[in-house]
Amino acid sequence: MPIPTKPIPESILRAAARIKTVADHQVFNPLGMTTSTFRILNLLAQSEDGRRTPGFLMKFVGGTKSNMSQRLNFLAKNKLVKRVEPKAGEDNRKVFIMLTSAGKTLVSDVTQKITKAKIRLENYFTTEEIANHFAFIEKLNQFFEENEKQIPDLFR
Repeated sequence: MPIPTKPIPESILRAAARIKTVADHQVFNPLGMTTSTFRILNLLAQSEDGRRTPGFLMKFVGGTKSNMSQRLNFLAKNKLVKRVEPKAGEDNRKVFIMLTSAGKTLVSDVTQKITKAKIRLENYFTTEEIANHFAFIEKLNQFFEENEKQIPDLFR
């Protein structure tokens, strides 16, 4: 396999920016939300018990407590999530966030849209190219997870 002519970081940044732009313009902006806001909904949809703390969501989505609070208020105002009190025996200071039925429907609808686009996109690539892509992305994500605290040092 030939060595890429462009530096890999440039290629990654260009692809990431394009993917985010397409996702924002075609999927999330028409819904009045951002990719980060949808990530919150998706994390809730994937949770085993259907609920997460704001702190857990912030860890995976990023941002500040204030920013997370604004996002959750937006989602609650639009009746996509609700705040629930802890179960008996749990820390009473913890508030949990859950999807509402409208939130579940929205996640399902967006997931169907993305799946449809994914199928069309996959037809553009060979099976080997797709396998190599996923192997690379998984390893890149693993790098970020294992080196999260050192990442700012990479850019100094």
